[in-house]
Amino acid sequence: MHKFSKTLLGFLILIFISQVSIIAQTRPDNGMPRQGGGGGMPGGMGSISGTVVDKLTLQTVEYANLVLYCQKDSTMVNGAITNQKGQFNIDKVPFGKYYLLVSFIGYSSLKIPDIMVNPKEPNKNLGQIKFEPSASTLGEVNITAEKRMMEYSLDKKVVNVDKNLVSAGGSAVDVMQNIPAVTVDIDGNVSLRGSTNVNILVDGRPSNLSGMSRQAILEQIPASSIEAIEIITNPSAKYNPDGMSGIINIKLKKKTAQGLNGLISGGIGTSNRYNNSVNLNYSTSKFNLFGSWDARWFQGRGYGNTYRVATLSDTNNYTYQHSEMKRKMNNASIKLGFDWYLNQKNTISLTGQTAKDKSSRNQDLFSYSNDYNQTTYNHYFKQNFESEDENSNSLIFNYKRTFDKKNKELTADISYSESHENENTDMNNKIYLDNYLPFSGMNEIQQQFNNGKTANGSALINYIHPFNEKFKLETGYQGIYRKIDNDFKINNYD
Repeated sequence: MHKFSKTLLGFLILIFISQVSIIAQTRPDNGMPRQGGGGGMPGGMGSISGTVVDKLTLQTVEYANLVLYCQKDSTMVNGAITNQKGQFNIDKVPFGKYYLLVSFIGYSSLKIPDIMVNPKEPNKNLGQIKFEPSASTLGEVNITAEKRMMEYSLDKKVVNVDKNLVSAGGSAVDVMQNIPAVTVDIDGNVSLRGSTNVNILVDGRPSNLSGMSRQAILEQIPASSIEAIEIITNPSAKYNPDGMSGIINIKLKKKTAQGLNGLISGGIGTSNRYNNSVNLNYSTSKFNLFGSWDARWFQGRGYGNTYRVATLSDTNNYTYQHSEMKRKMNNASIKLGFDWYLNQKNTISLTGQTAKDKSSRNQDLFSYSNDYNQTTYNHYFKQNFESEDENSNSLIFNYKRTFDKKNKELTADISYSESHENENTDMNNKIYLDNYLPFSGMNEIQQQFNNGKTANGSALINYIHPFNEKFKLETGYQGIYRKIDNDFKINNYD
């Protein structure tokens, strides 16, 4: 029994000494657990830092992966990722000898051996680590992403037309009809947030096809040639926004492929809608020549019914109205132009366009007025026929200068356009008796003639200088020339 007690006591002392030895080996002088592998030295911790750059271009490499291993047994100690400047810092590294493994997609893995972190040099700076691109890197990588139909930014809303299948084969009017906050009536008049005082731009420039019927611009632009439509509800001073409810900017598609390429498209829709488009483009490193022909035909019908009750001194009067409308329209436009790339920072562009628009509308309106007994006491028939013919031409010159500083640019635009429009309207209003026989001398016949010519010219210089990500200076000059000659005549007949 005595011998067993001695044996047990010796065994307990051995365990105690072993525990003290283990604790002494796994704790540094400050009593905290040591972080590191088998190559660590007792005495403290340090750090390893440096910068990873491309060996060929000496540009910094972002998001490179760095892993620190113990030199003795290759146990992983710590790791880091380079920031936007290619810099990294691995802290809490126990004193010892290590090697660093650097890796990134498209680069050959790099091993940096014999890195010593000791009391003489606790904060080890490796300086520039030159990373060599892999010999099997891809020659070209195409990254594609699908755009959303509606995108929002600080000052505008962007509608990607390619995602709007409803408007395929139509015109810009059909695209507008599917945009929230934008309203297009049966005549193609556009209003933004309830106001028709909206400015329409094409590729950020004034739409010089406006003439006297601005909606003709939208009818002459096929949806197939539109990339996106921007709705700007809070425009800056360079757009002369006084009195405007906003700006609608139509961004047209641009062909960027080298060599000769083209696109021929056509569409057929209900209500006798037909749309044809031919786009050709020839591009080199110095020039970009482009041309297009667009045509559209449209026939539409509309019906409307109105029922109205008017109460005066407990007496009701009733009005019934029924309207029928037929509309025909066809238009065509030709555009030619070029872009001349003087160098990487200077570009000159010249674009010319001519367009022709013809439309007609026939509207019949039947109206009945009944008293409180539902007896008809007033009945009339009104017939309107309108025809419109418009020709327009425009020429636009553009210069753009970019700089090394991001978003710093100088632009100049000079444009001139003229249009000629003839619009004739015949109105016939017949008033009938209760037996539906017309009153003698009560037929109202009227003719309206509208002949107008409009010339528009503008010169715009705009300079943008960003100071940082939050502040920028934007200044410029704009001159506008406008001449309107409009003859309007009305004939009333008995």
